[in-house]
Amino acid sequence: MVVDNRHSLIERERKGRTINVPYDYMQLMKSAGKSPSPFTVHYLTHDFFMDVFEVGPYTNIRPGKKTGDPTVTDVHVHCYKEKPEDKNGRKPIQYKLRFSDEWQDITVPRDFASKKVGEPKQLYKERLEVPKTKYNHLHALQAVISKDYHPFYDQLPYK
Repeated sequence: MVVDNRHSLIERERKGRTINVPYDYMQLMKSAGKSPSPFTVHYLTHDFFMDVFEVGPYTNIRPGKKTGDPTVTDVHVHCYKEKPEDKNGRKPIQYKLRFSDEWQDITVPRDFASKKVGEPKQLYKERLEVPKTKYNHLHALQAVISKDYHPFYDQLPYK
């Protein structure tokens, strides 16, 4: 499988490398494999994630309706595409069964066809807190991490 191959590339690149902060993983993935890298890597922060369950009118994200149609587990990627709204003001959820496929709209059940879809709202207003025990463990690891990286761990929010 392609995914196994990609994970293998990352693991081979990781050997002998020191990982101090999450950004180091991003750099490692960018350099894995032959040049140019087969990976597109984005550093995501808390403000990237959207609350898609408040968008409506979708009660599920299954691409098919009847037996034999694709199910959620067959989908490789979902996306809220920024494309022109339909006559009801909906911006449909789209999906791909393979990364190389064209985007396809998820079919909306008839009883929801007249409802408008809102814009997804930001899911998190600030960075998520780590549990206090994890925070303490990460601080204990600072003994083996270069002091240059200590501010990253010192600034982690915790509860």
